[in-house]
Order: sequence, then structure tokens, then C-alpha cells
Amino acid sequence: MRKILGLLLFTTLALTACGIEEQVTVSSPQTEVAANVIESTPGENDQEKSIKELESLLYENSYHAYTIDLPGHWLGKYGVDETKEKASFYYQSKTDIKAEIFSVYTIDEKEYQQDDLHHYLTTTDGLVYYFVLPLENPYEDTVEQVEYHSMVEEAHIAMSTFLLPNEQTSGSPNVALELFF
Repeated sequence: MRKILGLLLFTTLALTACGIEEQVTVSSPQTEVAANVIESTPGENDQEKSIKELESLLYENSYHAYTIDLPGHWLGKYGVDETKEKASFYYQSKTDIKAEIFSVYTIDEKEYQQDDLHHYLTTTDGLVYYFVLPLENPYEDTVEQVEYHSMVEEAHIAMSTFLLPNEQTSGSPNVALELFF
């Protein structure tokens, strides 16, 4: 946690020196996390816009306190439904379709059964953490189809930042390996 706070403090100081800063709050029904976003400035070039897209949104689970760094450009495009066993991240489209981007599950170690759909993250204190990606894209021939597909691909990368409280390193070696094989 100290590492994250230190990184946020350093980033905030660096960004304050470089431009105008605005505080944005990312909310889900059970959790609220603040993220820093820089406003657009007149004459901003493509490189500066790309840097803003690299900024991340920190999600913190209200039941198990794990964190995940989500892509900054997801701001306003996703929602989260949380229970003690599951955090479902869904795409907030302009249509009525609520499509799951990914879900993180937390279950008792004795109940866990590995299969091809479960992307194992870690086991600690008798709990197994894993995530599941969707198998189908519910959007057809729309801009939303492309954006949803991109977010699902980025979700796999974001899961490599999964971090439990008091852990020194984030993510799972398995998630990182899955990205390349």
C-alpha cells in the first residue's frame, strides 16, 4: 500500500508540474477510488494524448481489498458489480446490453477446480483468486463491438497488475505467461 501511495504522490507531483490536474472519482456500488487525470490543453499533440491514455485507474475490491490497475481510457466506459465471491466488470455501452468484460472470483481453496476458462491468479489464506474472460462479443457490426473487444483484450493485461494487500509484487506469473503463449 505504501508503494502505491508513494507512486501516486510522485505521479501527482510530476503531473502538477506538467499541466492542469483534475480529481476524478471512479465509483462502483461498493467502492470508491480516486484517480488523477490531466485535462486537455490547447495545442496538445498526439504523443501527449497517448500518454494520458496510459494513465491507469486503480480499482480496489471492497470485500478482499485487492487492487487492479485498469486502463485510463476506460473511465466512464465500465461498471463493477461486487459480491463477496465475485467482482464483475462490465462494458457500459450506449445500448441496453450490459456485457461482462471480465470477472474476478474469490472462492475457498477446497472448492476450486482448475479448467481452461479459469485464469488462476493466486492462493492465500485458504482463498483462490482467479478471473474469467467472456467467450463471445454480444455486439454486432458496431463501434461498440470494436471497443468491447479491445477492452476484453486489455482486461487480460490489466489482470497482471492484480495485487493483494501486503503483497510485494503484483499479478501472477501465470497471467504474464498466458499473454505470450
